[in-house]
Amino acid sequence: MGSKLRILVGLAAVLALAGCTGGTTAATPSPTAAAPSTGITVEVWIDQELSESFAVFAEQFKMDTGNNLAVVVKDFYALETEFPIQAPTGPDLVIGSNEWVSTWAASGAIAQVPLYSMEPFDSVAQVFTRAAVNYGLPYATENAALICNADQVSSAPNIWEDLISKGVKLPINPGGDPYLLQSVQSSFGAELFQRTDSGEYGTEFALSGESGLKFASWLRGNSMDFPQLDYTAATEFFVTGQTPCFYTGMWLLPAIKERVTFNLTAYPMPSAGGEVASPFGASRAFFLNSNSQHPDQANALLELLASDSAQQLIFETTGRQPVTDAFQGEIQDPVMRGFMEASRVSVGIPDAALMQHVWGPLGIAQIRLLGGEGQPKDIWSQMVSEVSAKLGN
Repeated sequence: MGSKLRILVGLAAVLALAGCTGGTTAATPSPTAAAPSTGITVEVWIDQELSESFAVFAEQFKMDTGNNLAVVVKDFYALETEFPIQAPTGPDLVIGSNEWVSTWAASGAIAQVPLYSMEPFDSVAQVFTRAAVNYGLPYATENAALICNADQVSSAPNIWEDLISKGVKLPINPGGDPYLLQSVQSSFGAELFQRTDSGEYGTEFALSGESGLKFASWLRGNSMDFPQLDYTAATEFFVTGQTPCFYTGMWLLPAIKERVTFNLTAYPMPSAGGEVASPFGASRAFFLNSNSQHPDQANALLELLASDSAQQLIFETTGRQPVTDAFQGEIQDPVMRGFMEASRVSVGIPDAALMQHVWGPLGIAQIRLLGGEGQPKDIWSQMVSEVSAKLGN
């Protein structure tokens, strides 16, 4: 019995126990013997979210290969610095963010991995590549999208004017919101960093051009569409019907669902500047430790994790956005489907080491642009100079 068939059996069993089969149908396996034990143990560092799915993967891996799987649960964000330090004696596989790839690769902590049979969205696959080398096998992504009252906004707005004509106001954080305003800014063709010939981010700040100035002027002229509210107040603003759409991430969906009395749907952000409105995508992946004691066995586990059924199990047990449309037909939730559509045009958040110099100055500039004091060109140019100096451009 092939590993894909076996995973489908495990998937069906787990989802049935969880009461969320969602129409998934598994093939009936024929009797077979498990692979003989090898005595080899592959260690993987994951977070708590993945624990349920990895309980299935551990059994599957043992049955298919005879190898054991040692699962160590870690705090996800602590892995950014903990893993590279411990890599020489650390796990065979580890989870991480696309924002850490450059640092991890430069340290020599991670090795090249294939995608096997997996066909992730191009927008997701590209964020794990450095110098034409792929380092991550993606399993989840996160981006913003328009969560809307389905009764008031029953179809995706095509352009900015369509959205605003519905009475939409898009709250942003009072301290500035470069993450959410990225999609609007990108629709003017403004990217944060220059790209290399292969399409990867360079280190030269790129907002000094005409496209950035156009966005700055536009933001000043449309400030009435962006009330400044923190997340709590912004959620209240939406659930009480003061705006029919709320531009945010999946992380706020549980709080929204608890309070709304109307049906929800989701759409990608329409363009304000004429080009594609691309939200930031923060994607997660499995990485191979370049110091792995069992690289062949670790790659066998990666191949299992790349299968459609394994990816579906991760989605069903974590609720995070999938990175492939292989089982999209089984996802009926219009909110998740809308977020997945937005993901197709997302761009990866640049490396954390670069963005630490960008978030603050860009957010302050946005708030000044939304106010009435100062010329947009002067505000924007001051921000570009400050960030460029911090980056050493």
